Formats: sequence, structure tokens, C-alpha cells
Amino acid sequence: MKKLLITSNSHISRRFLKKNFFHSIDSEISGQIYSLNTSEDSFVFLVNDSSDINNYLGRILKEFSVDLVLSMDYALSLIPNIESLKVLKINEFSILPPAMVFWDESNILNFEYGIQNSEEIIGIVENGKNMILASHVKKVSNWKIKDWLNQKLHISLLDRYGSDVARICNEFNVDLILCRAILVKRSRFNVITNIIDWSARYSYLDLLKNPHRILPYMVLYYRKNLLANKFNQYFENFITYKS
Repeated sequence: MKKLLITSNSHISRRFLKKNFFHSIDSEISGQIYSLNTSEDSFVFLVNDSSDINNYLGRILKEFSVDLVLSMDYALSLIPNIESLKVLKINEFSILPPAMVFWDESNILNFEYGIQNSEEIIGIVENGKNMILASHVKKVSNWKIKDWLNQKLHISLLDRYGSDVARICNEFNVDLILCRAILVKRSRFNVITNIIDWSARYSYLDLLKNPHRILPYMVLYYRKNLLANKFNQYFENFITYKS
């Protein structure tokens, strides 16, 4: 079985690669696709933004004859009753048009995709039943829009590329397990989402130029480190799984 782990390009994922002796594969996206030294049946795709998914995922699935994908990353909750740091398995998705002006019920595509029984592959993950994930490349900062997405389009979670992963895996008929950790929960007064883009990568120079971003960024960094052990365990279970 050929397996592909898709996760964001971060200190957590790179630490995992180093610990498990993954090596970079020479390809068009050198530095983002990795393989185990001991086998050629487990691969890791480090994602910088949604364009990586749309430009390369289909080719990766085909080139490496992938049978199973695990997508593990972070999301923003649009509903108030989900606590931060919770990890959920998602099987329902919405595809939003690129331009917000076209966001309405007639222009979105809703679909379900993903295997139901994933415990033996990655371990126990809470099932995000009836929760719909949508993805958008730009930060949605206006809470009126977020409330509208939830109340009118029934979207529960927002991230940068998860629904695109589901769409492409569906097109290539590749089994999918998609999990999202709630990095930020819904709050109109959440200083994190009001000041910084929770899913963006900030350089030290950017933070020095915008010191008001330093504290919320540190909070996010701390939360990601709290989730690191969970992520690493799911990663380990996935790459060692034999069908």
C-alpha cells in the first residue's frame, strides 16, 4: 500500500521527517515531497499554501500510485461549542468559489468523502459528524461573513486547502482520512484572529516590523507545540500501518 501524508510545512513536520529518516525526493517540488529511507511506500507532502495542492497533488497521487492519503492540519471553528486543540476527523466538505461575491447556496459544491473506519490506521480521533469544512486561500476576518457562512451555508470549519485535498482524492479515487485540529475557536473578540492570519507563516522580520502581532503569534506557536505530540503519534501510526 502506497501512503501519502499531507501536512503544513512547519517545524513540527520537519522534526518528524528528521526523526524518522525521511529524505527529499528529486522532483519539480524538491524540498516538499519526502520518502522513507527504508521503503518507498510512505511519502510526505509538505504544503506551503493551497496552490501546492491544486498544482501538484494530482500529479503526486498518479506518479507514486498512492492508495491512501492522511491530511492532518489546523482549522478555524465557526461554531462556539468546539474547544481549541480538539482534533476532528472530517468527511463533509464545501467548495467555495474563489471570489467572495459568488458565495451563496447556488454556487457552492457540497460533498462527502473519506473512509469511515480509520482507527486501525491512525488511532482514535473524534468524529466531526455533521461538520462541514470549507477552504479559502485568503483570510476571512469579518465575523459577519463567518456567521453568514455558518448560518446560511452551514459551514462549521475553515482552513486553507482541506476541501481541495478531498476533491482531488475523490477525482483520483484515492482513499482519504482528513483530520483538523481546532487551533482557534469562534469568538468575535479573539485577539488572535483579529490581529493575525492564524494560518499564515510570519517571518521574524515581519514580527519585528509589526510588534502588535508578536503576542498572538506566540500563543499560536504554543498551541501548535501542545498539539505536536498528538500529530506525531498520528503520523507514526499512519506510516507504520500495513494493510
